[in-house]
Amino acid sequence: MPAYSSETSGLVSRFREALALYRIRTLNTSRTIDQLIGEAEAFERIIVSFWGAPPEKKSILEVGPGHFLAQAHYFACRNNVTTIDTDVIPIGMNLPAYVSMLVHNGPQRTVKTIVRKAMGIDARHRKCLKTRLCVSKLPRVQVLRGNVCRMELPDCSFDVVLCRSVLHHIGDPSVALSEMARVLRPGGVVIANFHLYTSHNGSLDPRVMSGDYDDALLWAHLRPTMAADFRGNSFLNRLRLDEWRAVLTSSWPGCTIETEKSSRAGIADSAKAMIDSGAISGFRSEELTTHTVLAFWRKPLAFPDSSGSHAA
Repeated sequence: MPAYSSETSGLVSRFREALALYRIRTLNTSRTIDQLIGEAEAFERIIVSFWGAPPEKKSILEVGPGHFLAQAHYFACRNNVTTIDTDVIPIGMNLPAYVSMLVHNGPQRTVKTIVRKAMGIDARHRKCLKTRLCVSKLPRVQVLRGNVCRMELPDCSFDVVLCRSVLHHIGDPSVALSEMARVLRPGGVVIANFHLYTSHNGSLDPRVMSGDYDDALLWAHLRPTMAADFRGNSFLNRLRLDEWRAVLTSSWPGCTIETEKSSRAGIADSAKAMIDSGAISGFRSEELTTHTVLAFWRKPLAFPDSSGSHAA
């Protein structure tokens, strides 16, 4: 299965993507790590709100962690952490792992990973992460390859399930949400966040993700006159905010859903101007200004398992 980030085609597009991603991953390593750990700490506070204490010696699953495993290592300092990703995630210069990546994720993803490691990007991230976590060696994390929509993991096997910036890449997120609920133990907590497609950089085009654009390109992917030139380097399901709310509450009944507005200065005024001018039509201001959606849920002690019976 190709990695979700293997959609870019054409030499010009690939070169443009590579430059943008290089800027993102090399110029702000410390800030990136601080952001990831800050997000992990925010997830931990949600867990504390349910349990009254941080997770310790718990079984935690992170879905779609990506190659840097920052949040997985954060929680692994005091817990047993497993990750599952469609990518093969090589640890070090592991030749069999790269062969497996070539087979499962394709040559484009494999070459990008090798080049990234050869340029020292991964090493810088790991060094910065160890400093941030105050450890001389990163704690062990079990890394599995698999599909979140068909996880080959037992029912009720994890105390916590985390899913960061993944759901918008899945064609039918309701299946993934149901799978996360299935592997979660009764009383366990699941937390997910994702990027909203209708946000100002929701296309995930590398140019807008790197910030290398001006205000004239806000919501370019939603504007009929510009949309054809703006596409991300990955598959996006393009669900609208109300659709996400319906999917989440159906899969995790009673879950909490929070929206985070874009931090870009003047975003509300820009959205209003786009709507009033007719440059964007059919979208509400809330959809345009919401950047991230966060959902969290504690699995009831009695919840139907995969066989239809209720866990107790």
